[in-house]
Amino acid sequence: MTPEAVRNTKFVTTRLRPGYWEEQVDAFLDHVEIEVETLTRERDEAREENARLRAELDRRTA
Repeated sequence: MTPEAVRNTKFVTTRLRPGYWEEQVDAFLDHVEIEVETLTRERDEAREENARLRAELDRRTA
């Protein structure tokens, strides 16, 4: 999922009442939630690895 994909997502409007098709919006939000969770976890793992490598470098150069 890319920012462009989120920005360009279009939802079908309903005929019976104003608004969007709720199931379509819910499915999209579920997908966004999974992507954000994955990206957050990967970011946190990268930060931890970065800190570990910096500490190792500091230890070796001290």
